[in-house]
Amino acid sequence: MSDLAPVMSAERWVRVQDVFSAALDCEAAVRSELVDRHCAGDEELRSEVQSLLDSHERGGLLDQLAQNISAPALLRAQVAAMDWQGRRVAQYTVLEALGAGAMGLVHKARDERLGRHVALKFLPPHLAAQPDAKQRFLLEARAAAVLDHPNICTIHEIGSTTDGQPFIAMALYDAETLQARLARGPLSIDDALAIAQQIANGLAKAHEHGVIHRDVKPSNIMLLCDGTVKILDFGVARVADTDAVLGERAAVGTAAYMSPEQARGDSADFRTDVWSLAVVLYEMIAGTGGTRSGAGASPHVVCESTECAGRLVAESAGKST
Repeated sequence: MSDLAPVMSAERWVRVQDVFSAALDCEAAVRSELVDRHCAGDEELRSEVQSLLDSHERGGLLDQLAQNISAPALLRAQVAAMDWQGRRVAQYTVLEALGAGAMGLVHKARDERLGRHVALKFLPPHLAAQPDAKQRFLLEARAAAVLDHPNICTIHEIGSTTDGQPFIAMALYDAETLQARLARGPLSIDDALAIAQQIANGLAKAHEHGVIHRDVKPSNIMLLCDGTVKILDFGVARVADTDAVLGERAAVGTAAYMSPEQARGDSADFRTDVWSLAVVLYEMIAGTGGTRSGAGASPHVVCESTECAGRLVAESAGKST
């Protein structure tokens, strides 16, 4: 553990995030003045906020890869333009679009060979010809496929269309995302802890194999009807020894759930997933994100959430060894 860089305290990160969010909300011309006023002589705080602003300005890996995408409406247009519905891909018949993200388009399909429904994930058209995007896409599939665990989405196969476009065939669950569930209100402490424990179990398995998810958030968590929790979308996962190959140095993930070092674009270890799980745990109980500016988040509660998430992952890791 001596090689691990120190991690900022939860209370300090809440303060950094508040100033950072306020700076993004104001005009660029007065941003420096606002940061100076909020930091009030605290040079370390100002340095942390400035590093986040610099990372925001240069953009992350997903921004670089999705250079032609500027809004969810355009993503939906990309789905329509692909016109996959009714097409045959290997043994799968594509039925309908399920959703879209910067690194993938997901469709419901029928496996004609085995008589079951699956989810097929494709690269968006503008990324399909980019070697780096293909490598990241295949890395996602391999990262998840090696993790045979009840709390991680099942990967059935990795294949390619007749024109060479890669796809991932995944299990299709009768479920809703945690994000959809939270839209109806917060959870009880017992329910939140039960969900967090299953997420921790899946993360511990990933960490055991050198995989860091780096985008743990409610929209990437599925709640199955039988109570099982599944972690989805390893699209920005970091697998041991692959960052140098991909030339990755920019911040990746979702800002509201990022650890400080992840937001700065620094090298992140398994603790970045612990941080994200803590924010998700806080959100399940409080009904709002734990590090979002203006949410009224108590630093004490955020700190307790972080400690709880750390214990859950550590206990799960101990059980799997």
